[in-house]
Amino acid sequence: MIKAIVFDFDGVIVRNSEFTKESAWSDIFPRKYEIEILKARQKFAGGKGSRLEIIRELAPLFNISEEKVDGWVNKKAEEYARITSTATMQEGILIEDFIALKKLSVKYPLYLNSATPETVLPEIVKKLSIEPFFKAVYGWRNPNSKLENLKQVLNDEGISSENILFVGDADSDFKIAAKFGCSFVGVMNDWNKWKKDNRDFNLISGIKDLLDYCP
Repeated sequence: MIKAIVFDFDGVIVRNSEFTKESAWSDIFPRKYEIEILKARQKFAGGKGSRLEIIRELAPLFNISEEKVDGWVNKKAEEYARITSTATMQEGILIEDFIALKKLSVKYPLYLNSATPETVLPEIVKKLSIEPFFKAVYGWRNPNSKLENLKQVLNDEGISSENILFVGDADSDFKIAAKFGCSFVGVMNDWNKWKKDNRDFNLISGIKDLLDYCP
């Protein structure tokens, strides 16, 4: 029995924000380094690291000295956050998903569990006017954040993992849910290109479909 619903943010709450995050790298770094950027992103994909680790991995390309690397990484991370946050606000949330979140929040405690850093995620949620729908907003702190966030929801609610539904849009989200022992529903979008005949878990086209899945 579902007693709490946990949502990923990018690709789930804001459907096309994964593309925004991807394109932002070419805004803060020259396009001639796109291969190196891709390798760095793949190295830290799936929750293995944040944008900070990706940026730090690229520092040698720009001959950043050891004593200056922390400041350089933070400056680039702030620039990345500014670009992606602005684009996310402009895209916004689909009205049908907004309405669905509002209805679901009446029946269930809702949580956000995102790889977006905790330093920026709450402000984005607030500006999208969806803050009142969520009991708590948990973002990225370390490579194990998403799993730790699910454990925090369990503690917040005083329920078992079987009572939690995690809604995500990446295979890594499904693996985390399986490791944690909770239910999982995947959101199909243009980024993951999931189809109902090529995944071993339930798929929905958007948050609005949860109104049928979680009556």
